Amino acid sequence: MKLCLINNLFGEQARGGAEKIIKLLAETLVSRGHEVVVICGANCSTIKITYLNKIKVFTVPSKYETLAGKSLFYRFIFHWFSFFNVIAARRLSQIIKQEEVDLVWTNNLVGLSLLSFKFLGPVKLVHTFHDIQLLHPSGLMMYQRENVLTSLPAKVYQALIKLVFPKKVLTIFPSQWLKSVYEQNNFLPENNLVLPNPVKNEIASNSILAHDKFTFLYLGQLESHKGIELLIKAFLLLENKNSQLLIAGQGKLETNLRKKYSADNLKFLGQVAKPELVMSMADCLVVPSLCYENLPTVILEALNNNLAVIGSKLGGIKDMLSEEQLLFTPIEDDLVRILNWCLTNQVALKQLTQQVKQKIKLITVDDYLLRVGEKLKITF
Repeated sequence: MKLCLINNLFGEQARGGAEKIIKLLAETLVSRGHEVVVICGANCSTIKITYLNKIKVFTVPSKYETLAGKSLFYRFIFHWFSFFNVIAARRLSQIIKQEEVDLVWTNNLVGLSLLSFKFLGPVKLVHTFHDIQLLHPSGLMMYQRENVLTSLPAKVYQALIKLVFPKKVLTIFPSQWLKSVYEQNNFLPENNLVLPNPVKNEIASNSILAHDKFTFLYLGQLESHKGIELLIKAFLLLENKNSQLLIAGQGKLETNLRKKYSADNLKFLGQVAKPELVMSMADCLVVPSLCYENLPTVILEALNNNLAVIGSKLGGIKDMLSEEQLLFTPIEDDLVRILNWCLTNQVALKQLTQQVKQKIKLITVDDYLLRVGEKLKITF
C-alpha cells in the first residue's frame, strides 16, 4: 500500500508531539513494507524532495513556521490568505495524484491551505485532530479566555471549515476531551474514533538515576502558552531548597529566561535529542500549560518511563492525570502548593502516577494501526 501523510511541519521543522507521532507512524509503515510519502511545509521558495529512512518527503513553500513573534494583525492576514490559497491546495493535489497513493492521512493543515481538503481526490481519507486548529486558526484556547471559540470571527472560520471538510473520512481524536470540544461546536464527523496516540517503547532505564536533590523536569517548547515562566517563578519560591529544576527544550523565550532567572538549582539543558535520557535524570515531570492541550505526548513518554507527572488542570491533561493530587490550577500559588506536596509526599506521588498509567493503558504503534485498520477495513 502507498500512503501519504500530510502535516504542516515535519523533520527539521518539527517542534511538537504531533510531529513525533507522524514520524513514528511513517517509520513503522515503511518497516512493514509500505511506501510512505510525507508532505510538509517550510519557509522555502520551491518544492524540495528528500528522503528520510525510505520516507519520501515533499517540502512545499509555507510561511507557517515563521509565525512565532509576528503581530496579531500579520497572523490574522496569514490565516485568511492561507485558507483561500488555491495554488497551495492544487499543489498538494498534484503531488497526491503524481504519487498515486491509496490513502491520504491528514493532520495539521494550517499553513498548507485548508482548501486542500477539497482537493485530496477519490482515495481513502483519515484525519487526526491534534488540537483545536479547525475551530480556531491559532489552535490555542487559553486559561480564562475560554470564549475564544464562540467569537464571531471563530464562528465564521468554523463555518468555512465545515464547507470544505470531507464527508467520507475517518476522523481520529486522541482524547475524549478534544472530541467533546468539537462536538460542542457542532463539528463532529460521523465516522470518528477516540484513540490515544501511540508510545514508542524507548526506556532509558528501569529506575531513575541516582541524584542528591529531588529533580523536577520541564520538557517542551519554551513558549509563553506552555507556562514555562510560571513554573520557574513558582519553583524559585519553594522553601525546600533540596530540589532542582531541569528545563529541556527550545523556543523564543529561551534567551530571555536564561538572562532573567539564575540559580544553582535551576538548569537550562537546551534541546535534547533523546527525551527518555533526560527523564531518567528526574523525579517528576511538570506540565504547566496555560492553554488547553489535547493529549501531550510528553506525558505519555513520562508514564512509559515510569516518571511521576503533575500538570495543569486543563483540557486533556486533566482527563489524562485524573487524580486530583496530580493537578493544579495554572496560577503561581497553586503550583507552589503542589510542588511542595511533591517534595513531602514522594511515595504517594509515585503511587498515584502508577495508578494513572494503569488507567490510561498506553498503546503501542502496532495496536494503534490495528485499531485504525479495523475501522477502515484494511490491513496496514
